[in-house]
Amino acid sequence: MTDGAGLERDRPDAEREEAYEELAGAAGPERIQRSRFAETRRRATDAYRRLEESRSSNRLIDTGFEVYDRDVTSGGGVLSGAVAFRAFLWLIPFAFVFVALFAQIATLQDKDSQEVARNAGITGLAAKAIADAHKTSEPFRWISVLAGIVILAWTSLGMVRALRAVHALAWRLRLPRMRRAWRAVLVFNGVALGSLAMISWVGHLRLEGHVAGFVATGLAVLLFFGIWLLASWLLPRPPDAPWTALVPGAILVAVVEQAVHLFMVLYVSHHLESASDTYGGLGAAIALLGGLYIFARVIVGSAVLNATLWDRRQRAITRP
Repeated sequence: MTDGAGLERDRPDAEREEAYEELAGAAGPERIQRSRFAETRRRATDAYRRLEESRSSNRLIDTGFEVYDRDVTSGGGVLSGAVAFRAFLWLIPFAFVFVALFAQIATLQDKDSQEVARNAGITGLAAKAIADAHKTSEPFRWISVLAGIVILAWTSLGMVRALRAVHALAWRLRLPRMRRAWRAVLVFNGVALGSLAMISWVGHLRLEGHVAGFVATGLAVLLFFGIWLLASWLLPRPPDAPWTALVPGAILVAVVEQAVHLFMVLYVSHHLESASDTYGGLGAAIALLGGLYIFARVIVGSAVLNATLWDRRQRAITRP
C-alpha cells in the first residue's frame, strides 16, 4: 500500500487530502499523522530552500540570513541567557533598595506608604512591597538600604560587563579594558532610574484617555530609542562607526520593548497577583524570568543587527 510520504508531490491539495483520508481509513490515525508530519516537513524544507535561492536577488532576505548566521556564530541564545541572569541578579537588590527608600520617604514625610507609592505612580505588587517594608523598624531599614546599595553596585558592575562582552562579540572586537568602573555603575543605574521614571510618567498619561494613551505610547518609543542609542554609543563598537550605524538596533529595542511593556501592563499585571496566590512565588518568578529573557534577547539582537548592517555597508564601499 502506498505510504502518505510517497504521495505524488504534484497532486493538487484537494486530491492529496482525499488520499490522506483513504490512507487513514486503511492504516489508522497514527500512520496518517506521520504522513502529514512528513508532508509538512517537506513543505518547510522547500520553502527554506526557495528563500536561500532568492538571497542573491533579494537584499532584504540576504540580510536576514546574515543576521541569523551572525547571531548563531556569536552564540546569541547563550549570551541572552547570561544577560538575563545578570539582569535578574541586578534586579533583586535594585528592587530592594527602591522599596526600602520609598518606605523611608513615607516615614520621613509621616505619610501612609500606600499614598506615597500612589503619588509616584506605583501600584500593584510594588506598592504592597513598600507597605510591608514600611512596617519594619527604621534602623533596620537604613541598614538594609546600605547593604542593598553595596550589593547593587556589585551586581550593576556584573551587568555592565555582560553588556560590554555581548557587544564586543557581536561586533567581533577585542573587548577593551573598562576604565572608571564606578562611573559605569552610576550611568547604568541612572539610565535604569530614568527608564522607570519615564514608564511611570507614560502610565500617568495613559490614564488620561485613549488619545493621551496613544501619544504616551509614541513618546515612550521615542524615549526608549534615545536611551538605547546612547547606551549603544557607550558600549564597545568600531571606532569608525558613526551614531547612525546604531540606529537600527535602537529602533528594534524601542519597538519590541514597548510592545512587551504594553503586554506586561495590559495583561500580565492583571494576572500576576492571582498567579502568585495560586502558584506561590513560582508564577511570578516565571513571568519575571520570561520578561528578562525577552529583554536580553532583544538587546543581543540589536547589537547583532547593527554589526551586520555595518559590515555589509563596509563591504559595499570597498567592493570594486
